[in-house]
Amino acid sequence: MELFASLEKLAAAGKLLAAARLDATGAWADGGHRDVEAFLAATAGVSVGAARGAMKTARRVETQPGVEHASRAGALSPAQAEVVAGAVTADRTAEGALLALAKTAGFKGLKSECDRVTAAARSCDDEADNYERIHRERSLRHQTLRDGSGRIEIRGPLDRTAQIMAALEPLERELFEQNRTTKTIVHPDAVASDAMVAMAEHFVRSRSGADSGCESAPEPAVAGKVAKTPGSRPLAMIVVHVSHAAYERGWTEPSEICEIDRHLEIDHNIPVAAGGLTELANLGRLCHHHHTLKTLRDLRRIGPLGNQTLVTKQEHARAGP
Repeated sequence: MELFASLEKLAAAGKLLAAARLDATGAWADGGHRDVEAFLAATAGVSVGAARGAMKTARRVETQPGVEHASRAGALSPAQAEVVAGAVTADRTAEGALLALAKTAGFKGLKSECDRVTAAARSCDDEADNYERIHRERSLRHQTLRDGSGRIEIRGPLDRTAQIMAALEPLERELFEQNRTTKTIVHPDAVASDAMVAMAEHFVRSRSGADSGCESAPEPAVAGKVAKTPGSRPLAMIVVHVSHAAYERGWTEPSEICEIDRHLEIDHNIPVAAGGLTELANLGRLCHHHHTLKTLRDLRRIGPLGNQTLVTKQEHARAGP
């Protein structure tokens, strides 16, 4: 597996560098394709959207010597190259640190750090321009997959997508309580999917009964406005992790944290059964998956807030307070 994974990385790097060369020389035009992305899609057997993303990465890597060298050495997967190249485009001083992190961190940890680097590199004006760009590129796509399932992908400004997730929150809680009452084990992602279907069904019923005095359709989402039911409290509790200096300054600098978290659960780092106390020093927040994993394997959290990892009890004891 390791051998084939290494070969895959080298082959992907070759495709990436060849794509940049094709773009520079215009050799793709000999085949009668409308652009280099169409040529790449036809040659590699991928969608035009995937080819467009690959070309974007190829153009970035071509101007980043460190990322290009790591790609040539087979040290980066296509997914790693994409997120690292994007972050280095925003902050070139982060290139070395991100390439070092790629050697040890999983993809999720690497992407999280790349997102932080990108966010910290933006100025307030950049944020406004970025919001407008994301709003212009907003989309919702429905795809029918070969196995008969359907997939919905929605993309847009964070405040808009957060409104959708906030509207799902009470439905998710209701479904969770129903499953707990019947002792039915359902993954949180499946509960969220059921909540989305329930919300759609409710909307259809309310629209079809509007003329007979039934509940009217929900108010359309407006940027920066939190959806609420009249007379009720807001539908979402938002947990924000932000570096104190960044909070006072109004923007982040490299290595600082500013994150919005959702669906987190309170965790006792040292379990109560093992003598852990219910005090701030022993409490933290984890997603459902990592909370369950920590409990089943009797692990401990270690590291600074926003960049913690799970380790064994022995490693936690050696690290000290």
